[in-house]
Amino acid sequence: MIITVDQSPVGSGKTHNALTHAIRAGGRWLFAVERIESIAELAALTERLARSTIARPKIVPISSASTASTAKRGESVRVQIEALPEQYQAGDVIAFCTHEAILKCDFRAFAGWHFVCDEVPSILHIAKMQTKLDRPFFESYFELEHVHAGWSLIKPTAEGRLLNGSDLMQCDGHARLRKLHEIVVGFDAEQTGQAALCNMQNWSEMEGDRVVWVWWSQFSFAQLSPFSTVTVLASRFFDSFAYHIAESWNPEIKWIKAPALPVRPFAKRKVSIRYFLKARLAAKSFFETTEGHRHLIPIAEHISKACPKNKLIWSCNETSKKVLATHLPKGGFYSPKQAGTSLLMSNTHAAMIYAAKPSREVRLVLKATGASTMEWIRTNEHETILQFVSRTSVRDASSSEDVMIFVYDHAQAIAVQNYFESQPHNTVDVRHVDLNLPASLKPRGRPRAGRTKAEAALHETARKITRAKQQRDRRDRAKAIEAAP
Repeated sequence: MIITVDQSPVGSGKTHNALTHAIRAGGRWLFAVERIESIAELAALTERLARSTIARPKIVPISSASTASTAKRGESVRVQIEALPEQYQAGDVIAFCTHEAILKCDFRAFAGWHFVCDEVPSILHIAKMQTKLDRPFFESYFELEHVHAGWSLIKPTAEGRLLNGSDLMQCDGHARLRKLHEIVVGFDAEQTGQAALCNMQNWSEMEGDRVVWVWWSQFSFAQLSPFSTVTVLASRFFDSFAYHIAESWNPEIKWIKAPALPVRPFAKRKVSIRYFLKARLAAKSFFETTEGHRHLIPIAEHISKACPKNKLIWSCNETSKKVLATHLPKGGFYSPKQAGTSLLMSNTHAAMIYAAKPSREVRLVLKATGASTMEWIRTNEHETILQFVSRTSVRDASSSEDVMIFVYDHAQAIAVQNYFESQPHNTVDVRHVDLNLPASLKPRGRPRAGRTKAEAALHETARKITRAKQQRDRRDRAKAIEAAP
């Protein structure tokens, strides 16, 4: 399987070029985009581009917005996508859907079609669960098959195969299991190569006090193999979490770097990057606290004073929005994921006070997949920030207006700096804004009491006993797995 990657810079016209090629080449195409809002935007752009040619492709936007039944939205989108080969067996077709939608689909009937993924998809789905009273439900519909190092494959029981996803959506207590059920049933029926795993050996384990367990699933690019061609449009794809996972888990895929698009002549401009913390790193868990809110207020005040309100776009984690909005213009707020849109490039200022560090549960999964924490942060935090601030006039080739960007910490500022300095028309200026914010806060709760020598010795003995038991348990589990038929 061959996948072509276009890593041309942000604003170089990757999507425009891909749509133009699809229109002129003809055939049947499926474009996957990050945001549902981009579907209408790109469908309209395709229609405009087609008018300048003799081609008249059928344009098919597919999203939950066009589905009447709320209870069956997710299923209807999947069904609509999987029906495309039968519905359009010939002629020129350009269909659009979201990244999320393709993660659920069976593409075995798409021979002869072409697939284009606009930006890097989130290939890893992770969910943490607390289901102390749900053991009977899980035992009825799912079973566990031990695989490796504390992880189990989730498989459907006979009843689970008969369970309809819309039934789950009609149950408030189990609606969130809809995605898990779809993945488990799809893998069992060999419709996809996407399995679901969890860190439990038996469903009885969920009955313990305060037990939080994790299930995860990974989309495989190999699921796209039926397409005649597969192309990814992403400016830094080979640095992404998705690529490192795919390279490790799908060695059969050959990745080809497409020649960079001819760079349009960009007017010279100055890009000023400002950050607020030198040592402390952005953390969503901190932003959610009362102390974090007090930390964000002076940042919002400074940004408000430094930026013209009609030229500023800003974003943040959802839990920080209310605090920052007390000083920043509500009309300038946009959700963090804005990759692909050109509707905001009249703005010259952008602020992104955002964090996406991996949680403890995510770190467990990263260890299982062989991925690093830094790879996760680069894709889920730094790349999200870069995509957002790149929606400004920096993507307008004719604009020579200076651009100002605000991020939270030094690491984020360096990531943004490295990207913009790679483009010769930018003069980049990075500075720390000193608001006298504490680099770290006092630890919460009661201060630790010191131990006497006797107490310290007792504690160390207890720790060794616990560690020895854990090691025995691990060895016993490993022997049980090896002895299993």
